[in-house]
Amino acid sequence: MSRDSDDAAVIIKGGRVVTEVGVVDADILVVDGSIESIGSDFSGGPVVDARGAWVLPGVVDPHVHTSVGGFHTMDPLAEDLKQATAAALMGGVTTVAAYVNRGPEMGLIDTVKYQIQFGNEHSAVDFAINALCLPGDPLTEVVDAGVGLGVTTYKAFLGYYVRGVMLEDDELVELMVAVASHNALLLVHPENGRATKYYHDIEYARDPTDPEGFLRCSPGVLEAEGMFRAAALAELTGCDLLFVHLSAAETVRVLSRLKEGGASVRVWSETQPHYLILTEDALLKHGSLAKIGPPLRRREDVAAVWVAVEAGHVDLLSSDHSPRTKAMKQAAPTIFDAPYGGITSSEALLPLAYALGIETGRFDIGRLAELTATNAAKAYGLYPRKGAIRVGADADLVIVPIEGEPREIGPQTLHGRSDYSIYTGLTSRGFPKYVVRRGCLAVSEGEVLDNPNGRYLARGVKP
Repeated sequence: MSRDSDDAAVIIKGGRVVTEVGVVDADILVVDGSIESIGSDFSGGPVVDARGAWVLPGVVDPHVHTSVGGFHTMDPLAEDLKQATAAALMGGVTTVAAYVNRGPEMGLIDTVKYQIQFGNEHSAVDFAINALCLPGDPLTEVVDAGVGLGVTTYKAFLGYYVRGVMLEDDELVELMVAVASHNALLLVHPENGRATKYYHDIEYARDPTDPEGFLRCSPGVLEAEGMFRAAALAELTGCDLLFVHLSAAETVRVLSRLKEGGASVRVWSETQPHYLILTEDALLKHGSLAKIGPPLRRREDVAAVWVAVEAGHVDLLSSDHSPRTKAMKQAAPTIFDAPYGGITSSEALLPLAYALGIETGRFDIGRLAELTATNAAKAYGLYPRKGAIRVGADADLVIVPIEGEPREIGPQTLHGRSDYSIYTGLTSRGFPKYVVRRGCLAVSEGEVLDNPNGRYLARGVKP
C-alpha cells in the first residue's frame, strides 16, 4: 500500500509492532495524530526508523499523585502535573490519570476544574483525573458534578484513619451508590484504618523510631479484610471496583476468589513494580526513604503477588508516582512521622516492567503491553482511543530497542525532581529510544523535541 505525500502524515517504519492480537512486522501510517493503517509500503511524510525495536502502545499510568497549585492533601509533593509529566514522557508515558490534591480551603470540584485548566496549559501528556474523596465531602453531589466534568474514577481510602482521610463504611456505601448510579468506577485503597490506628498507637508509644514497629501496624491480613469488605458492599450497591496497589499474600487469596467468579460486579486490580521487587528489608535498611503505603512486605508476599500477575488476576501495573526528595522524606524525626511515597516514578514504570518481565522471561511482550497500557486504558475509560496500537486510536507509541543497552534505574538516569533511589544496582534494557505522542515525535534518544501539548481526557460513562 502506498500513500501520496501528506504534511500531516508520519510513518513508523520497520518495527516489531505489538498489537492486541500479536506481534507483527509492519509499518504504521499516522495521519493527523491517529493511526490510519498498519501495513507496509507507505510513502510520504517523515519517517521514524523503528528497525530492531519493539513498537509498543504509549504507557498509560493511571496512578499519579501531583501537587495542585502548590497544595497537597496529606504530605508535601515535589512536582506538579507539568513537572511530573515532562519526566514521565521521557519514559514512554503518553497518558496519565492524576489524583487531585487540595489545600484546606479547596473543595474537590473546584480543584478538579483548576487541574483541568492547569493541565491543558502545561501537561506534557494527555491526562485524565481521579477524584480523591475525603470525609466530609458531599459525596453524592461530588460524583454528580464530577461526572459532568468527565471524571468517572473516584477513590476511597479505607486506611489512613490516623491521617484523617479514611472513609467510614456509611460514607463508603454512599459513595458506591453514587458511583454505581453513573456506571463509573470506584478505586479502593483496601485496609482497615481503625485497626491500623490501634496498632499504630501501641507501636508509636513504644518506640516511634523502630521500622519493625511501623511494619507491624499494617499487616497484610488488614489489606485483605479491606478488600473483602469493599467487595461485599459493592455487591449490595452494584458498584464496579478497582483495587489499587496489591501487596499482600492474604489479599491475593481474596482477589483470586473475586476474580474466579466470586463477584457479581466488575473487579479490577493493580500493583506496582516495588511490590514485585522489594521487601521489608529495604525499609529496615533505608528507613523513611523506603516508607510507602501499603508497606513493603515479606518475600512470601512478593512471591504471592507474582502468582497473581502470572494468573492474570492483576490487570495492570502503575507507578503510584508520589514525588519527594530525600530532604522531604528525612525531615521528620521518626519513621512514623515521615511522609509516604517517593520510591518509584512514572518515568521508571516501563523500564521496571521491562526488566521484571521481558528480561527475566516471566511474561512476554504482549503481556507487557497489557500491563502497562491496554488494561489501564480499558479500566479507566480511555480505550480504544488509548492503550493499544489499532486503526483509529491515537498514535501514542513507544519504540524500545530489542537489544537495548542496560541502564541503571535511578536519579542519574531519570528526569524527575527526586534525588534518591532505592533501586540502586537495578538495570533495565527497556528505556525508550523514541516516544511518539499523538503522531508527533516527542522524544528522540533522550532529547525532548517539542513543547508540552497534553490534553484533558474527559470521559463518558459506560453504557
